[in-house]
Formats: sequence, structure tokens, C-alpha cells
Amino acid sequence: MIEDAILGRPSICLLVEDNNGDIGRLFVYYYPQTKETHEEIGYGCQFYLIYPHYRTMVDGKRGLRVDDPQLIFKQPHLRNKDRCRYCGDPKGNKVQCSKCRRVTYCSKSCLKNDAEEREHSLVCVKTLVIPGSSWACQ
Repeated sequence: MIEDAILGRPSICLLVEDNNGDIGRLFVYYYPQTKETHEEIGYGCQFYLIYPHYRTMVDGKRGLRVDDPQLIFKQPHLRNKDRCRYCGDPKGNKVQCSKCRRVTYCSKSCLKNDAEEREHSLVCVKTLVIPGSSWACQ
């Protein structure tokens, strides 16, 4: 996972990177959208997919689709808050974003690089609100 999951739709939309470094969109249908969803399949999480298939989505772009959440095998020891958002270091929880407090970095230089190169400010929000729901993810 290279970005937080977008919740609040029939599917969960994810931006993912595979073992070859290719980036794509992944849509997971029927995954429980709860307060723990970002921790389970949010930024920095790693998982394996069984039987994903490509589909042309409503916007005309292609994406991977998984219809059964049971076909996602998560790596429980690698979770969102355990990794540096910029370099992916598994021990990257030394410096926290002071605004959103959702992501961590292994150093101040990674925090700075993420802000400048990957524009963390575009997704830096203190609370993720799911449209149409009565709760928010901290």
C-alpha cells in the first residue's frame, strides 16, 4: 500500500505498488469498512492477492478488482504505523507528522522529503471522515 484506503463507497479504493515497482489502483469489494480498516489495509501495509482480475472501472481506467476479502492475505507484522511513510523502513516510527498524527517517519529528512516530493499535504488530515457514516478515523 502506498496511500491510505479511500472508504465510503461500495468498494475500498487503494493505490498499490507490486514487487516489480509498478503502481496501480486496487478496488476491494465487500471489505468491512470499520475504524480498523486503515490499520489493516492502509498505507504501508503489505498483503498478497489471490485471483485478482483487471476491470475497466466507471471512470474508464483499468484497475485490479478483488471481490472476496478472504483472498487478501495480510502481513500482520507490517502495519501502517510501523513503517516510515517515505522510505518504508519497518522501524520508521521515530518522527510523527505533527498535523495529522497518522503517519510516521524514520527521520526528519524523510518527513521533509515526503512533504516536498510526494506532497503529503494533499492527504494530511487529522481525521478521515467516511461520507454517510457517523464515525471518523483518527
